[in-house]
Amino acid sequence: MLSSVLSPVLSLASSSACAARQVPAPRPPPDDAIALFRDRAFVEQAVVLAAPRAGAVRVPLAVAAGIAADDVIVLDAGGVSLSSVKIDGAPGGLALAADAPRAGRFVLTVAYVTDRLRWDAAYTLTAPASRDRAELRGAIAIRNLTGVALRGHAVVVDGPLAAGKPRAAEPIAGLFAG
Repeated sequence: MLSSVLSPVLSLASSSACAARQVPAPRPPPDDAIALFRDRAFVEQAVVLAAPRAGAVRVPLAVAAGIAADDVIVLDAGGVSLSSVKIDGAPGGLALAADAPRAGRFVLTVAYVTDRLRWDAAYTLTAPASRDRAELRGAIAIRNLTGVALRGHAVVVDGPLAAGKPRAAEPIAGLFAG
């Protein structure tokens, strides 16, 4: 008896649920990658280029404070012709300009070195009264003084970034490839 009463109600509910238009969830922002050294940080930063149509597109480029256009390199053009990608100074900051091959969303990866990311480590060693074992716990505090929010993961290297070596960035970039 109860099923005959609920059947029309359930049928109505399921038909209206099926007719509801599904809205796709917004894509999460792409991840950034950071290699933190004692003296500086190597940052790979994702930049979304939304092209309403094929042709020239220009977007603001939010990078760490103190970074000039000449300090930024393009690691991955994200489907845009690398020769068309330009980074230049613009009123109020930097800008990335490119020629999009079609309308759509392109994710480019830029990289730079900054001294505005710092880290410190702290350790605690605890042992019971018997002193037959010990537990070491560590924590890292990262201070982001860049002026931009970075999302993603970080690798901590307890040493200086090899300054002046032209191939120093290649092994670091390999840490984030994948």
